[in-house]
Amino acid sequence: MEPRISVMVLGVSTLAVLVVGAMLSVANILGGTAKDKATADALAAIVPLKLEERMESHRKLLEERNHTIYGLLLVFQELKDVSGEASVGSRLYYAVLMLGDLRAPEGAQPLLDLIDLKFPRWGSTIAPEDRDIIQALVQIGKPASTGAVEYLANDKSSKRAPMYVRVIAQVEGIELGKVMVRLAADKEKDPEKRDRLQAAIALFDKAGEPIP
Repeated sequence: MEPRISVMVLGVSTLAVLVVGAMLSVANILGGTAKDKATADALAAIVPLKLEERMESHRKLLEERNHTIYGLLLVFQELKDVSGEASVGSRLYYAVLMLGDLRAPEGAQPLLDLIDLKFPRWGSTIAPEDRDIIQALVQIGKPASTGAVEYLANDKSSKRAPMYVRVIAQVEGIELGKVMVRLAADKEKDPEKRDRLQAAIALFDKAGEPIP
């Protein structure tokens, strides 16, 4: 047998083995075995076997996610006292964690509003060198980093500025974060906001250090 034909036969044989293996795996999960019955049921509930049911399942999942996020945001409103300061409680703590886990862009602004809020440590699995709210913002990603640039410009607090910078640096990286803030400063017309943005660029040099 010629080498080229041998290679083709080997390739076809390998492909056939892979296809059969994949079919057996799918059969075991979706068809089958008692061991994978729970997995098959869970998959069928999320992505139904019937094509016409999949769009409805997709819609319900999105509705449930949006409903959950809406409820979490309500926690922020309900746990504010008369002075407007957020109450520190376990409900708010877990709302913060869940907004981060859901990567909910709607949570970026409420979390940025409370970026310097400290929570008691209730056996949290979050790294102790980072703030809980900062970690949630980092999980949310781009909506949090772009929002943090705006907060750097508008917030006069020198205490919170390094926290905004940390969010930007963790999401975008230190060098790209510097570029983002520098570009925002170049576009800013208000001299005070521009000064705050320019001053924040130097804070990126310590963005990897723990915030006390």
